[in-house]
Amino acid sequence: MLARLKPFLPGDRSRMLMIAACIGVMAGLVIIVFRETVEFVHQMLFVRGYELLRIGEGGWRWFLLPLLPMTGAALLIPLSLAFPGKVNGYGFTAFLRRVNLENGVIRARNIFIKTISTALTIGSGNSAGVEGPIAQISGALGSQVGQRFRVSGSRRKVYIAAGCAGGVAGIFNAPLAGVFFAAEIVLLGTYELSSFAALVIASALATVVSRAYYGEVPAFPIPDYTIVNAFVELPLYTLMAVIVGVVAVFHIRLFYFVRDRFQALPLHAQVKPIFGAFLLGCIALFFPQVMGEGYEYIAETLAGETLMWQMLALVALKSLATAITLGSGGAGGVFAPALFIGAVLGGAYGSVVHHFLPHYTASPGAYATVGIGAFVAASTHAPLTAIFLLFEMTGNYLQWRKINRTKNHLNSPTPPY
Repeated sequence: MLARLKPFLPGDRSRMLMIAACIGVMAGLVIIVFRETVEFVHQMLFVRGYELLRIGEGGWRWFLLPLLPMTGAALLIPLSLAFPGKVNGYGFTAFLRRVNLENGVIRARNIFIKTISTALTIGSGNSAGVEGPIAQISGALGSQVGQRFRVSGSRRKVYIAAGCAGGVAGIFNAPLAGVFFAAEIVLLGTYELSSFAALVIASALATVVSRAYYGEVPAFPIPDYTIVNAFVELPLYTLMAVIVGVVAVFHIRLFYFVRDRFQALPLHAQVKPIFGAFLLGCIALFFPQVMGEGYEYIAETLAGETLMWQMLALVALKSLATAITLGSGGAGGVFAPALFIGAVLGGAYGSVVHHFLPHYTASPGAYATVGIGAFVAASTHAPLTAIFLLFEMTGNYLQWRKINRTKNHLNSPTPPY
């Protein structure tokens, strides 16, 4: 009987794509749970704590601000004691090692651990991002599906990447960026055409689920920017790219330097995240923009509503704050801080060039927008992910066409139609 039905059953690749579709839907649902958990913790710890301590009244009460991130770090202690080695620090590199070198066997409990630990860290105001954790959560979901179907290690790796693609796509509302994130970063650029199709399907369906719940709204709405003078601005953007690359090197080295210093501190492992949260809170007393993901300040920077000196200071301080949070044992990712640093670095650079060449350059917000993609590409070594992430997070595909039309117009005696 089974032999007769076999010609009508889906083939191996078709089954893989069907399973990838299911993973994408599940990833979209997990994203909703994850984001709502982070928001709930933020409201309970940070917002209510801020009101309870009356920090907004200023004066001596303002110096109580470090207590908020310290509370989140303290609440990590029971979780880290229950699951030693699974909670504290930046765990994405260990995740990649498990996917690519250890057959991708990830336990289901990692979904719970990463959700709660990241919510406590970011929701209380510590400096980190949700993108790395959601990739690990969705990847663990893909691994569990692969284990349930008893597939090979290589096929399980594809399912993990499909989960990661769906997670990143849904959290950013960026399906193409999710695909290239999984291909460039999770699979390390090694994949087959059938594997790529699985990533596309999972990413698309996770985005559909996320948009059905949150709506089709870009993460960072930006004004309508264009290249004012290509002959002047393109060399300026090239110079900015070099500066961004140099800053990215210092950002990475600072991260590992701070992590090594915390590892060498003669403190109990459970106390280090609290101490790190205290240091983060001290920075936030003067620059509260370093707290959390920083998406609100990114939006202000892209709109050109921030000050040059403040952006310059935040380039270094956000990098330091993220290194302290993750290096001391807080949970989270580095993608959102990279977006923040790229925005303020590009915005500061744009403020300088626009000050000296106001008639030949766009406003600082345009440079901040490009700075996001440039810094993400430089710090993650994933240029395609950065390009598509920038387009989709800003909802700005049409702007890319407009820039190309502007350049074509400058090189053509006839206007473009």
